[in-house]
Amino acid sequence: MEFNEEPKSSNKTTQQQHKKPFTLKRWNLIATWAWDVECDTCAICRVHLMEACLRCQSESKAQECVVIWGECNHCFHLCERFF
Repeated sequence: MEFNEEPKSSNKTTQQQHKKPFTLKRWNLIATWAWDVECDTCAICRVHLMEACLRCQSESKAQECVVIWGECNHCFHLCERFF
């Protein structure tokens, strides 16, 4: 007998034991993520790291906004390069 094969017994009690209590018809998965840092706000522009910095928001470049880590282990938007 292979691993995926069901037993060949056609006994009703055996079939009742293997009957599933419910059938899953649809499953909607939802996932979230976040930066694993102590402070979740940019130390320069004071905007949450999950959002784009003020410069990227004003220029409609939210997809291009990057988060970087400094040597001090703080997180910044790429707006740090302008200071």
